[in-house]
Amino acid sequence: MITISLPIPDRKLSLNGREHWRTVRAGQQAQHQLSAYAALVVLDDMPSPKIPYPDAKVSVFIDVERKKGGHVWDTAGIIEACKGYCDGLEGLIYTDDKQIRGFQVRWDKEPTGNGLIHLYIRALSEPQDWPVVAWATEEWR
Repeated sequence: MITISLPIPDRKLSLNGREHWRTVRAGQQAQHQLSAYAALVVLDDMPSPKIPYPDAKVSVFIDVERKKGGHVWDTAGIIEACKGYCDGLEGLIYTDDKQIRGFQVRWDKEPTGNGLIHLYIRALSEPQDWPVVAWATEEWR
């Protein structure tokens, strides 16, 4: 499993944002660069890509630590808003973002104030349990 921590994306990048396509594209390009730099720092000593086989299936877990007063988004909105981040990891962690076959999202129970998302990326052949975190998370039923 590879973990990359990034800022919570701007709400304008979700499907619900209804922003002009140029605004969304500029935001996604900024995310692309930021996630690529963050991945390079995390993966400094490892060969790239980490999941090199084009036919390997990948799962992405999105763990959200909200800012103080931050609201829980709908699941589709946070996944769409992270599109630029996933594109930036292409070629570093996986060969193509078409390999992503599943997303799961988990929110903190109370805002931590950090304003971060943690992307846990792993091949579907690896165990698919959520990692243990230091903050209280929502209960899943």
